[in-house]
Amino acid sequence: MKKFLRDESLKGKWDFDFRLGYKLSEAEKLLPLTEQKMIESLRERRIDAICETEDTIWILEVKDKLRPSGLGQLTTYEHLYKTKFRPIKKIRLGYIAAIDDPTMHDVLHAKGVTFWIVPVL
Repeated sequence: MKKFLRDESLKGKWDFDFRLGYKLSEAEKLLPLTEQKMIESLRERRIDAICETEDTIWILEVKDKLRPSGLGQLTTYEHLYKTKFRPIKKIRLGYIAAIDDPTMHDVLHAKGVTFWIVPVL
């Protein structure tokens, strides 16, 4: 991520480990308040990074390699972010990985996800 930031592929206001919260289940709501708070803290969804530009909010997932799980996380985070914050700016999804997996390229393009391969070395 540091290399990506140094390269200035995206310029804007950055926020890292952005918390989206967690909804307790009915069973969890019956637990003592201290346990509820602990569960919420441990299970809340966290976006790796958000970059807000003049007209766009980028939701970014960072993985060691392009993986299907990263795409799943991005689409989940997009929905949760839109539901919670109702942003006016356009939302874009971005995937940063150190290792490429060309089989993911068509899938990511089809879903409108921009990706960057940023080798660690």
